[in-house]
Amino acid sequence: MDAIQKFFHACASYRKGSNKVERVRVMDDSWITEVGAMKDLFTTDFQTLFTSGQPSTNLIEETLSMVSPRLTEAMISDFLTRRGKRIIELIMWMVSTVTYSVILNSAPVGLALTRN
Repeated sequence: MDAIQKFFHACASYRKGSNKVERVRVMDDSWITEVGAMKDLFTTDFQTLFTSGQPSTNLIEETLSMVSPRLTEAMISDFLTRRGKRIIELIMWMVSTVTYSVILNSAPVGLALTRN
């Protein structure tokens, strides 16, 4: 271990020893100091935070109304005017070209069918 690794290890070990939560302030401005109570609080809060319910339509509408769109209608219109024909041609090509791959006597065999 070289000098840089020793220094880093010493810093990390010191930090590990001093990283601890001694108390937590809750919503009513009271403090929790018992380890079990802090664990229960964190567990409950994270479960609530990361558990999805069925949001109401009003909540979704309200949330979306606060978000400004990154693409404006003018930007979309301009894009479709310039690139729309090519996108439609690409989609039609993908829909009209089908490729099958099968294994026959342990050897892959490809077959392409094009619909005109």
